[in-house]
Amino acid sequence: NLRFYRNEIPSSPHGALIEVILNEWKDDMRLLETHHGYVQWLFPIHEEGMNANAQVLQVHEAERMKADPQIRERMKRSYAMMMRFYGADVVNFVTGELRRSENFRERLNNLNQRAHNWLRVSRVLKWLGEVGFEHYKLPLVFFLAYETLDSKLLSRCSDSLVDFWIGTLRRDGEL
Repeated sequence: NLRFYRNEIPSSPHGALIEVILNEWKDDMRLLETHHGYVQWLFPIHEEGMNANAQVLQVHEAERMKADPQIRERMKRSYAMMMRFYGADVVNFVTGELRRSENFRERLNNLNQRAHNWLRVSRVLKWLGEVGFEHYKLPLVFFLAYETLDSKLLSRCSDSLVDFWIGTLRRDGEL
């Protein structure tokens, strides 16, 4: 995970270096939807995922990633890329504030219709807490809650929202 985020090794299978993903893949929504190998590399967590080629995030790796300014910047860019994929733009990287992207209807429809993306959202939420971006989780959950419960554009996601996404939020003392 550390070597991937240092741009030293590519994701696998059929992947790329992180800088290629963040620069060349970021606007290719079809590729981001159909390629399933990159998500566990961009968002490693402390538990195994579906990609046997990706490594579980180790505590010492997470600590080193949090401490490295270049890696922190890449993590922010990874998060911003996935938010665009889900129909949101990061407005403020200090607070994590999100707003609907220009193509939000298309992207939210994609998220609503493809349940494997709900698991990806769950992974991103866990990852945020494990790599020092816990404060990004609340704006993301607010965004998802609004689109699920108010606009109804994510109406099929209500069980994931209630049963899991909200439950990933932690108070400061729980970190």
